[in-house]
Parts: sequence; C-alpha cells; structure tokens
Amino acid sequence: MADTRRLVELGMVPELAKEVSTQINDAGITPGAAIADLAGGADLATTVAKVNAILAALRTAGIIAAS
Repeated sequence: MADTRRLVELGMVPELAKEVSTQINDAGITPGAAIADLAGGADLATTVAKVNAILAALRTAGIIAAS
C-alpha cells in the first residue's frame, strides 16, 4: 500500500502524495517479495543478475510488459 506520509518525506507535494497513494491503493497493487540491496563493489555478473531479477519481478506484477 502506498503511504502518503512517506511520499511527502520523499519530497512530493502533500496534495499530490494523497492522490497518488489513493490511486495506487485503489489499483490493487500488492507489494511483491523484497529484493535485497546490491552490495557495494558487486561485480558485473552480480549486477546483471540483480537487474534481471528486478525486471522479472516487475513483469510478474504486470507493471512492465514481457520482453
């Protein structure tokens, strides 16, 4: 669920934050599983794997189209 307070903390105008959080919550978007942060100094293969995991999660959630 979108949190209006958090959106404001991130710099969004309060009125817009309220509208955005309402639209997100009304859309029925359910948070997916957590994806751990990438460690500093990660090698290229690890970075590519992490980006691909994020893309797969977005596709599964229906946020982006399948490639």
